[in-house]
Amino acid sequence: MYYASLLGFEDKVRKVWADGSQLSIARGAHGNALNAVAIRGNLNIVRWIMQMYHDPIEILHMDSIAREVGANAKDIIFELCSRIPASEITERVLTSAAQNWDSGRAVMELLLEKKGDEIQITEGVITAAIENEYSGRELTELLLEKKGDQIQITEGVITATVGNL
Repeated sequence: MYYASLLGFEDKVRKVWADGSQLSIARGAHGNALNAVAIRGNLNIVRWIMQMYHDPIEILHMDSIAREVGANAKDIIFELCSRIPASEITERVLTSAAQNWDSGRAVMELLLEKKGDEIQITEGVITAAIENEYSGRELTELLLEKKGDQIQITEGVITATVGNL
């Protein structure tokens, strides 16, 4: 199931589906089929697995997905956020989104849009955004625009900023 999901073979995923227990078995670099298909951006399979699996939170690695999702990033994150409580959007998930080179801004924007009132921007999150070589400027601007009143400019933030000049 992992490899069928990873490669986007929706019909094969449906055929090998038993009861969801195979999702809790770690396989390959992304852990399980749900994480792999989310990272690869296959929205149809993500939706189907989320519908079929009783409690996706126990197998979902939101930090890995936030860091690695590329294709369909906004749709994938939207789908996942609609099924998980805000408490699952941790500092680790936000830091991972800030480290995403391809889709970091899109992922962060959606996380802030969906769970913004319940999200705290820490020094680790803003530092990760600043240090992102590819989209650090856009991520930092987004965080300052949306949550600027919460962001504390610490020595670590200044050090990261100076290091990226």
